[in-house]
Amino acid sequence: MTDFQNISGFMFNSKFFRQMKRLSYFLCAALVAFGAASCEKTPEVVDFPVVGPLTLGGTYDTYAHGSQGWIEEDLLGIFVTSDGVTQSNLQYAPVEFSKLEESQYVPGMYIYGDPVLTTTFKAVGEQAGFKQGEHHVYAYTPYAAGNSDYTAIALPDNNIQEYKKGLSSADKKYLFAYAKLAEPLSEYTAEALSFGKFKSPYLNITIPFPTFKSKEFAATDKVTKLTITSTVDIAVSNAVINLETGEISGTYGKTIELTFPDGGLELGDNPFSYPTFQLSGFADWETAQVADYTLKITIAGVDYTATGKPADSKYMKTEGNINMWNAFTIE
Repeated sequence: MTDFQNISGFMFNSKFFRQMKRLSYFLCAALVAFGAASCEKTPEVVDFPVVGPLTLGGTYDTYAHGSQGWIEEDLLGIFVTSDGVTQSNLQYAPVEFSKLEESQYVPGMYIYGDPVLTTTFKAVGEQAGFKQGEHHVYAYTPYAAGNSDYTAIALPDNNIQEYKKGLSSADKKYLFAYAKLAEPLSEYTAEALSFGKFKSPYLNITIPFPTFKSKEFAATDKVTKLTITSTVDIAVSNAVINLETGEISGTYGKTIELTFPDGGLELGDNPFSYPTFQLSGFADWETAQVADYTLKITIAGVDYTATGKPADSKYMKTEGNINMWNAFTIE
């Protein structure tokens, strides 16, 4: 090979390298431009605060709260899901209540004309939020720190309950209620959310002191135990509820036992002031309203038993309450 041929080859190769170098610059620039364009088309994912204060509607049993509507102790647990990502069990407390007008009360009945009383809830600690996308909001009350999955919220056992003195004697821990937004949200709004009515799987069972035809009691005689047994399931234990579907799983039963602290409940010397017992039942109201019930009450160490049905009078039938008025008579 001549020196000329070597020089020509080198010149040819140098030109080739320069062309390849320009091409590589061009490809890199194209890739950068493409990447920049792609980034511009992908919106930034932003964390929003929750959509304003949560305004919620709800109804509670008259006997248990003393009046219908929310009370200060009604703490909520809030769950927010955003495209499958869950914010778990955030605590909310009431800060503002609607007013109950005297005109709403129906004389002679433990109900109100408009039982849906609303209040505003705000976060106690961490504020609920969501990312862009479709998000669902679930709520339940009373708040319990141990709940971490909105599809498996623990329900209080009601098969054994403790007597609470007074007309509002049902224990508040059984006043479980839950709600979810009717439609998922897809964008931020400053408007308050409304869940509408809160549902509860629990009923109130009102059991007036039974009628004794031929038995009188001393003022110091004590009630030490009471059980109510139904032909339908009215008790549940080890139960959880799915806030999305309302489905409940647990151990069901037909008997509720009411215990009495301090050695029992003294009757006193006035039969007209004998106690009325309030229990929390677990059943469908329509089904429980037509079931049969057996009462067993222990007074001064003696067991008494009677069987009856809920009151059939329209003035004694309030949805959510099984009223056993005049149901139990003991010879």
